[in-house]
This record gives sequence, structure tokens and C-alpha cells, in this order.
Amino acid sequence: MQQPLTVAILTKNEEVLIERAIRSASWAEEVLIVDSGSTDKTCEIATRLGARVVQQPWLGWRGQHQRAVELAQHDWVMKVDADEVISKELAASIRQVLGSDPDPRDGFVVRRVDEFMGRIVPSSVRRRHRDAFVRIFNRRFSVWDPDKAIHEKVKITGQFRKLSGPLLHWRNASFSRMLETYSANADVEAKAILKDHPNGPPLLLIATRPLLRFGWSYVICGNWRYGTRGFLRSSMQALGQFISLAKAWEKRHVVADSQPSVEFYQPTGDRSG
Repeated sequence: MQQPLTVAILTKNEEVLIERAIRSASWAEEVLIVDSGSTDKTCEIATRLGARVVQQPWLGWRGQHQRAVELAQHDWVMKVDADEVISKELAASIRQVLGSDPDPRDGFVVRRVDEFMGRIVPSSVRRRHRDAFVRIFNRRFSVWDPDKAIHEKVKITGQFRKLSGPLLHWRNASFSRMLETYSANADVEAKAILKDHPNGPPLLLIATRPLLRFGWSYVICGNWRYGTRGFLRSSMQALGQFISLAKAWEKRHVVADSQPSVEFYQPTGDRSG
């Protein structure tokens, strides 16, 4: 018997991408859009395509994903981002396993391929994380890891089972958009860094971790094969790491104050009268 599936997508102002994502999931019994206050045509497009749209004020990444699981009409749930596309091969693999009476304790791992500046590039995710990249699970036996505030992870009670066919991560964002994403993610990542470094990350860590990130991405993962595009991608990933560390340090050592200290600036009285 074919197990019904809910494909859950979180959105906010994704009118450029949402139709593509929904159409790639149209074979599922339900496409659920959990929207956190879009002001563009995201919800209108989703509704027109037959998706169920639910408004939910932002609860953080993990909280929003868990809310989507709770709202789903079916126990089997697949998480898809608005900038992702389910390939035909992956869709066929999903239908096959859900039609074979799968163990509800198992989690199904997908292979996500990343685009950068209009071209598929190597994954920078470590293999052990790729092998545990669960996107389809049964909510009765699995849950989003409460310790992961960002880069969410599903905790399962059974085995990891790999699916065939890629999940295409294709945003083709501009540098400005990528910087906005890195900055927004860094606000969350900084909190995680401060758990390990309550007084803020030390200078040595701030100086070396972005360099190590660049080396991992450029040399080990093979972005050097992609010329300037590969160099830019590795540099952006290193920059993202730096921004997170810098924001963590800032939270502990910088107090926002619009006025310079009296050592540098002494305000004068109002002479307008």
C-alpha cells in the first residue's frame, strides 16, 4: 500500500521560486506551505497551484519546521526548501519506497546537489553528514533535533536509507542576496558559537577557522577545478564563517552607543534659540 506523503515547504517572499518547488512535488498527496508573513505573491501562487497554505509567525528554523510537521495531514513528511527542486528520478524513488511498506522508524536520505552562479558545484558537506541528510521521515518516530537551531537535522530511531536521484538546490542568487543570507544565518550561528565560547570566540579562532573553511572547500572538496567560480564560492563560504564568528565576538564585547565617549566628543548645547 502506498503511504501518503506531505511535502512541507517554509516560505517568506519566495514568489520567484515557489512555483518551481511546488510543481516538482505535485505528485505528493499534500503540498503544505507554512508561510511566515510573505508580502509578495508567494501565497497566491501556492494556492493557485493547489498547495495548502498556513500562516505561522516565525518560530526560528527548528521551531518552524516542527510546526510544519505538526500541521501535516500525513505521518510521512518530506522537507523541501523553496529554492529546491525534486528531480523526476528522486520522485520515482520516493514513490517506490513509500509503496513498499517502509519501516516508520527509518529516515530516507537524499543527495542534494548545489548550484553556484548558474553551475553545479561540489558539495562542501562532510560525508558523514551527507549520509545522514534525512529529508523524508515518519513524524511518529522522528523529530527535528532540538539542539540544532540552524542547519536542522532530523533525529530518527531506525536506519538511514538512501534514495536515488538528486534534490537540486538551485537559487542562482546574486552576491547581494547571498550576503543577506549569510548575515541572517550568522545571527543564529553566533548564538551556537557563544555556547562553546561564553566570552566570545578568541582571536586565533576568528583568524583561523575561515581559512580552514576556505581550504576545505577549495582544495579538499575540489572547487579549485571550477576556476574563478570555484574560488569565489570557497571565499563566500569562508566569509560566512567569518561573519558568524565576528557577530559572536561583537555580542560579548561591543555595546551599541550612538555617542562617542567624552574623550573624543563633547556635545555642545542647543544654540538654535
